[in-house]
Amino acid sequence: MFYRRKLLLALLQKLGGEVSPLVVQNLLFLISRQNQVYEFIPYTKGCHSLTLESDLELYRQEPWDESFITEQDEKLIEKTLGNFKNEEELLKKGAEAEPYYTIKSDYFTNLNLSEAFYRERKRIIEEINESPVALYTIGYEGLSIEAFINLLIKHNVQRIIDVRGNPNSRKRDFAKKSFADYLNKAGIEYIGMSEIGIPNKVKREYLKVNRKKDLFEWYEKNVLRTNIDKVEVISSLAQEVNSALVCYEGNPNDCHRSYLAKACQKSTPSLKVFHLPLLE
Repeated sequence: MFYRRKLLLALLQKLGGEVSPLVVQNLLFLISRQNQVYEFIPYTKGCHSLTLESDLELYRQEPWDESFITEQDEKLIEKTLGNFKNEEELLKKGAEAEPYYTIKSDYFTNLNLSEAFYRERKRIIEEINESPVALYTIGYEGLSIEAFINLLIKHNVQRIIDVRGNPNSRKRDFAKKSFADYLNKAGIEYIGMSEIGIPNKVKREYLKVNRKKDLFEWYEKNVLRTNIDKVEVISSLAQEVNSALVCYEGNPNDCHRSYLAKACQKSTPSLKVFHLPLLE
């Protein structure tokens, strides 16, 4: 069993009975600030972990019985629960700790929180809204679904254009249906355009003999030149709201999305292109 699930089970056992998922989310948010066991995104009532949501659903379907955790985490749970008074106070504590996670919620607008909280929340929102209008590209290699979505949110990306030739990833959270559902929960539109990707069969043929450069030449000749209309559609979409081309590879130079982005820029010279994550 994953350690994070052992920690979740230990917490549920200490809470006992029926517990609001919102309470569990916020308690584990405070715990995860110490041990990083779960990651979170901004949501309707503050912090929300998609992975934790999935774990809770799995637990409801078939409860686990292995809850051994470290002594350090045992004490951390007890300390967190010792400070737990009620749901509203718990949400306030999480909000004050990390204002970023409240930016998608109106719930905190009229709560009696500190001036520092509202000042920081406003700064974060303004910074996000100042993100350049552009076509972004991003790969999910090495990223959790939460880390991926947070990158999008922080650059005000409101639409994902999935350009994988095969969108059925072996990483469950990034398989087409789950991926689209998670993005929707984060308020990000999903558009699938697998026809502008590289078919797996072609990719395997070139990469098994280390012909990456030839693969991208094939892509330009056989996909980009025959899908000029799709390139123009993507360019148009990116001018409406910040949009991002998504594929697997972390390095855009190892991925066809960089060639697609260049084609979009050629089609629309005024279009800016940025590859995420941006280097500092």
